Amino acid sequence: MSDWREEHRGYTFDYVAKPDIDTSGGVETRIRFYISETQLKAAWTSYESVGSGDWEYLEKEVYEIPIGESMP
Repeated sequence: MSDWREEHRGYTFDYVAKPDIDTSGGVETRIRFYISETQLKAAWTSYESVGSGDWEYLEKEVYEIPIGESMP
C-alpha cells in the first residue's frame, strides 16, 4: 500500500484520434487500461460477434507506454 503523503509520479493520457476500427453492424469500441510496475497498456477493443450468437471483446490495437523507472 502506498503512503500518499510521500511524493508520487502522476501520468496523463491524451490521444488525438482513436484507431480506425470498423463499427458497422453495431460494434461497440472501448479502451481498457492495464497497469504494471513498468508499463501502462492501453488496449482498444471492440465488442463483436464471434459466431454462434456469442459476443466478445476483441483487442484491435494495443499501445504499451513505459512508466516509472523504465521511462527513457
